[in-house]
Amino acid sequence: MEAAHLVPLGLGMGADHVVVRASLDNVRRWLPWPIDAPALLDRVFNRGPATSEASVLLEMALAREAIAHALRDVADAGLDVAAMRSAPAILITGRVASLPKAGQSLLVLVDGLEPSAVSTVFREPDEGRAERIGMVVSVTPRRPAKIRIVRASGRSVAPVAPGSFGLIAIGDDVEVAVNGAGIRGHGRSGALGLLIDARGRPLAPPERDGERIPTVARWHAALQAAADRSAT
Repeated sequence: MEAAHLVPLGLGMGADHVVVRASLDNVRRWLPWPIDAPALLDRVFNRGPATSEASVLLEMALAREAIAHALRDVADAGLDVAAMRSAPAILITGRVASLPKAGQSLLVLVDGLEPSAVSTVFREPDEGRAERIGMVVSVTPRRPAKIRIVRASGRSVAPVAPGSFGLIAIGDDVEVAVNGAGIRGHGRSGALGLLIDARGRPLAPPERDGERIPTVARWHAALQAAADRSAT
C-alpha cells in the first residue's frame, strides 16, 4: 500500500483549491454554454445545493479538474498513474458517485481520469451500494477502426472513427478487441452499456467557444448527462 499527501481538492470547501490550481479557463472548458470569468467565479463561490442542471454541470466541471490535479499530485509523489488509468475495474465514490445520473458520473470519470484501456466502472453513492454502470473502451485510432464484440448471444462489429464518443447498448458479459490498436479486454458492461471513447489522449476540448460548446454538449448528450442543452 502506498500513500501520498494531497492538497484538499473537491466540490465542497476544496472547490477554491480546484479553481486556484486549475484556473477558471480550465473549469469553464467543460461547460456546454458560454460564460465569462467573473460570472463563473461568482457561481463557483456562491454555490448552493446542486438542484438545477446548470449547478450539476458546474460541479461536474470542478470534479474533472479536481481528479486531474489529484493525479498530478499522485504522480509527483512517485505513484503509478498509468496503472490507475489502465485498471480493469474502477470505483467512483464521493460526490461524483452521487450525481443524479449515472451518465454524469461516468462522464466525469472518463474526462478527469482519462482511462487508457478497457475498464468496468462502478459507482458507490454515499448512501447506497456499489453498482456497475458501464464498461469503457479507450482507444486512439489514427484512422477508422473496428471493434469486435463477443457475448453469449453472438458476435458483432462496430466502426470506431477517430474522435468518436458514444454508447453501445449492451448489458452482458462481453469481450472486446479493437483491430490495429492493441486494445483487448473482458468485463460486464453495466446499465449504461459499452462506452467507446476514441477522443484521444491527452483529452483537450477545443479552445474557441464556437467549437468547444457544441463539442462538449455532444459529449454530455452521448451519455445523457445533460437533458437541457440550453442550461445557463
